[in-house]
This record gives sequence, structure tokens and C-alpha cells, in this order.
Amino acid sequence: MALGPCPPDSAPSRAPKQSANTGLPEGGPELHGAVTGLGERRWLQAALGLLWVFSCSALGAALMVLPWLTLWERNYLLTWAPGWSAVWLSPYTRGAVTGLGVVNVGISFCELLRLWGWWPSRQE
Repeated sequence: MALGPCPPDSAPSRAPKQSANTGLPEGGPELHGAVTGLGERRWLQAALGLLWVFSCSALGAALMVLPWLTLWERNYLLTWAPGWSAVWLSPYTRGAVTGLGVVNVGISFCELLRLWGWWPSRQE
């Protein structure tokens, strides 16, 4: 006995039933609240993403610039631990801190591209 396709009337429907008055899916206010909450969540995610981009780029810019200013040489830590001044004032240490700043700016750039949709997200 061969089984054929189901007749159109007996096929199970996976789409939610729609209300005759509004054309919206039935399911009560909790379903409609979830749909409207999705837009609010996207807005909040975009705002938090932009805040993350701004903080990463600001921290990166500070880490790139500060080691090469005179403020770096007049630091409180140098008076507190004078033995560390050779390490603190070393060009290698300054370059390493600047490199961390470059990494932070790169992270902020990648996150900005991800927010604009030009970079694949982690969920795909």
C-alpha cells in the first residue's frame, strides 16, 4: 500500500491562525507583547553596541597616545616604586601599551562593522 501526499484539507498547518478582524496571529496579548518587545530589544542592543564601540575606541585612543606624552613620565607610580621606573619608561613597554591601544581600536572597528551588518555575527 503506497502512501501519497495528504489532501490539502487534512495537512497539518504550522502557521499560526489569524484573527478574522485584524489579520494578526491569534494568541492573546502575551504573543503581541513578545513581538513588540523584539523591536525594543533590537534598539537596546544597537544602543549598547554603539556604547561598546565608543568605549573601545576611546580606550584604544588613550592607550595609543598616553605612553608618548610627558604625563606618562610624571606618573604617581614612578614616585611610589622608583625601581620600576626603568621598566615603565622603557620604549618597549610604551610600544606594548600602544599595541594594546591598536587592538582596542581594531575591536571597535570590527564591532561597528558587525552592527552595520557588514560583518558576520557569531550566531551564523
